Formats: sequence, C-alpha cells, structure tokens
Amino acid sequence: MEAVRVTLSSLLASCESRGQLKPSDVGVVTPYKAQEKLLRTVLASIGGALGEVEVATIDSFQGREKEVIVLSCVRANDVGRLGFLADDKRINVALTRARRGLIVLGEASTLTRKEGSWCKFCAWAEAHAVATHLEPIRAVLH
Repeated sequence: MEAVRVTLSSLLASCESRGQLKPSDVGVVTPYKAQEKLLRTVLASIGGALGEVEVATIDSFQGREKEVIVLSCVRANDVGRLGFLADDKRINVALTRARRGLIVLGEASTLTRKEGSWCKFCAWAEAHAVATHLEPIRAVLH
C-alpha cells in the first residue's frame, strides 16, 4: 500500500509540474477487489492529486487504457502462489493497459517461483535494466 502511495506521489510530482501528466492520466490496477477498495480509500483520504488517480481491478480495466499504469501485484509468499496473477489472460490485460509507462510493484521472488509469463516479464525487465529491487524503495519509505 505504501509502495503504491510513494510511487504515485513521486510520479505525479515529477511529471505534473512539467505539464506532462495529470492525475487522471494515471491508473492503478490490482487483481483483487478488496485491495482496490482499500487503495481507493487510502488515496481519497490523502486527497489532492492522489485522490484523482483511478483505481480498478484488472478485470474491470479490460478494454481501457491510461497513459501510465501502476500494477500492484500484492502477492508475496514463500510457496509462490500467484492466485489471479497466474492467469495469462489477466496478465495480458494488466500489462497492456499503459500507453506510455508501466510500473509493476510486486515481489519478484514470488512472481518468478514458477515458470511462466511472470518469469519472462521479470527476466525482460532485468535484461533491459528497468527493474529495481526493494531496497531503494524501502529507503524512500522510511
């Protein structure tokens, strides 16, 4: 939850001041309805630009796009259970909703535990130097 807030705050602060991005250009997608509701509540309570960012489930975002999508994968566990994130159709929808930028927040060790689309995506992100690990984010959070 905090990672989503920090990511959105940094993104909007750096882009909005230069007229490159409005809060309405950004969407947060998540596989779970309960997380959608919690994120909406948290962002609305903060208010300002964060309260204007659309939050939706992956399924409800099908067929739509935003300039930037923040995908909150939620999953982090020792056994690699991915739940809805194991569904390749949902992954396709989640990863293809952004016109200009996609930010994926997730636990790579969970996402890559089993062979499949997430392994390929994470390998691609590492190979293209567009992946970061939790330590830099933790520094911002604390």
